[in-house]
Amino acid sequence: MSSLEILKDYDVVGNYSQDEVNGFSNDVIPTLINAVIDFYPKTLLDCMAGDGNLGQRCLETFAERKVPAPEMQVLEFSRVQSEIAKARLAQWNSTVWTGDILTMATHDGEPLFTENMFDCIMIKSANHEIPLASQLQMYSQLFRILKPGGLFINLGFAFEDEKARDEVRHLAQCKDSLAGLHGAAANRYFLMKDEFYAFLQNAGFNGIRPLKTFNYNISADRVGKNYFPTERAKYQAFKNAVASSAHLKENGFIESKGTDLAFLARGEITIAFKP
Repeated sequence: MSSLEILKDYDVVGNYSQDEVNGFSNDVIPTLINAVIDFYPKTLLDCMAGDGNLGQRCLETFAERKVPAPEMQVLEFSRVQSEIAKARLAQWNSTVWTGDILTMATHDGEPLFTENMFDCIMIKSANHEIPLASQLQMYSQLFRILKPGGLFINLGFAFEDEKARDEVRHLAQCKDSLAGLHGAAANRYFLMKDEFYAFLQNAGFNGIRPLKTFNYNISADRVGKNYFPTERAKYQAFKNAVASSAHLKENGFIESKGTDLAFLARGEITIAFKP
C-alpha cells in the first residue's frame, strides 16, 4: 500500500483524544514532559505528533515552571491532524510540518530537517504505526537529525509477552478496520521491548534505558466514543473482540467495569542518546 493511500486513511481521523483512548494514568505524560524540561533543550521536535496535544502540554509546562521554552517544530503525517495542531500551537509560533518520518520530507518531497538539528526529539504512542521493515529506517532518521549528546524520548508499547503482543495487535487491527483505517491495520507493528532496544542500538543510540513503565488501559467504551460514536454495531464488534482475547484474559490483562470492557498492555517511556 502506497504512502498516499495510507495518508487517506489517517486523514479520516479528525478530533479524537489519543490519551483518553489509551487510558494513561495521570502521572504518565507529566513524567515524559518533566524529562524533556529537565534536559533544557533549545530545539525540540514533536514527531508523529497527531493534533499537537503533547507539544501543547509541554510548552504549557515550560511556562508554568518558568523555564525558557525551546524552539519547537512538529511533524505529523496526517494533513487533517496537522491543521488541528497548527491551531492548537499558534500562540507559541511553533512550526507544524505535514510529512513522513521515514523520509523526513513533506508529502511533496521537500526535505525538512538537516543533520544534527535538534537537542531533543519526542514521540508519544506512535512508533507502532510503522511496519517492521521500516522501523530501523525511522530510528536512523531520528538519529541523523538529533544533535550529538541529544535526547530521544519515546512513549510506547513495550511488550515482553509475545502472545499478549499478538492479541493486542489483533485488537488494534480490528479497531482500525472497523474505523475504515485499512492502511493502518496493515502497517501497524508492535515491537517487543528487546526488538525496540536493538533497533535503537543499530541506529547508533546509546544510554538506552527505561524512565517509567506503565499500562495502557484501552476500553471498548472509549474506543467506540472516539472512533465510531454513532455506530453501535461496530462498538459491539470491538467489544466482542476484546472479550475473545483468550491469552489476555488468562493472564489478567482484561478488566471489566460496569458494562465496559478494557484490555491492558505494558508501556514504557524510554530515553536514548546520540553519542
